[in-house]
Amino acid sequence: MNPVSRDIMNIYYHVASTAMHICGGNRTQILRFARILGCLRTWIGYIGPKKSRRIFMEHIHDAFPDLNESACRSILTEFWFYHQLRFLDLFFVAQSSHATLGDYLRFENLSHVDSALADTHGAIVTTLHLGDPRICHVALGHRGYDLHLLSARYDDYAPRARTARLDASRKYHRVSFLDKSLRWIYRDLQSEKLVFMAISGYGGDKGIPASFLSKELVFSSAPVRIARITGRPIIPAVDIVGPQGVHTLKLFPPLPAPSHSSEDAIISRELVQIFETETRLYPSQLDWIWYVIRSQEHAGEVAAYEEGRILRSRESEITP
Repeated sequence: MNPVSRDIMNIYYHVASTAMHICGGNRTQILRFARILGCLRTWIGYIGPKKSRRIFMEHIHDAFPDLNESACRSILTEFWFYHQLRFLDLFFVAQSSHATLGDYLRFENLSHVDSALADTHGAIVTTLHLGDPRICHVALGHRGYDLHLLSARYDDYAPRARTARLDASRKYHRVSFLDKSLRWIYRDLQSEKLVFMAISGYGGDKGIPASFLSKELVFSSAPVRIARITGRPIIPAVDIVGPQGVHTLKLFPPLPAPSHSSEDAIISRELVQIFETETRLYPSQLDWIWYVIRSQEHAGEVAAYEEGRILRSRESEITP
């Protein structure tokens, strides 16, 4: 990121943080602010190579060919609202008390987490860039589960942006980065703890291709490979934002760890299918920026973000 972009990002985050302090946690005002920012981003939010409103509309239409132009436009407009609400919720999580945040968290099928922990002591939780992926792990930490997030460092972000993203997570659980020893993954999964990572991360040369919304994209194989190494199940999770800005964390039955590398692709594609079903229910809550970038990476139209290479180079550290 160039210096000008960093300065703009710093200003944007500073304005949002100040506005959130003024809102004082009032959810109605936050939703209104998100709607205003979403309207602005609908027209000026396409930054970077091969990013434009027309390109986004083309990808939405390809994903949902039965929808007319008006319906596709509505998905894009609503996407930017949810995108900005996720952005504002960085500050909402960091600034709210435990009780206030709890008023806007709901859970479906937490028993899947409890049964997985009871049966195998540890479990991997994974999600896709749908709804609010950050609330997936924050909500579980808020609920009292001992969770450890494998996160990007956001070193290429502006300082205020990096702080906002990491502070929202660190408030409720531990956060570790790819460039440090990964022995903690093995230790945590040997006890009654959860390890969180997204399947929608950078796939790279060990990524697993899977059909998603009419396109073949490459997904991270890290969740299934680590599950196979440790013998722990994978719990799919999706956080969906409802009316009044209430978050509902939906948890699905655990998928067993692959017993052999030949099963990695099978389990990964099962996970992707679960997330595609949810995406078709909530198309405006898919992160269409992620979808466009992954589509363009797979087509060779843009250079891939390669942070995932660090994870692959350190996998040998996961086992003792």
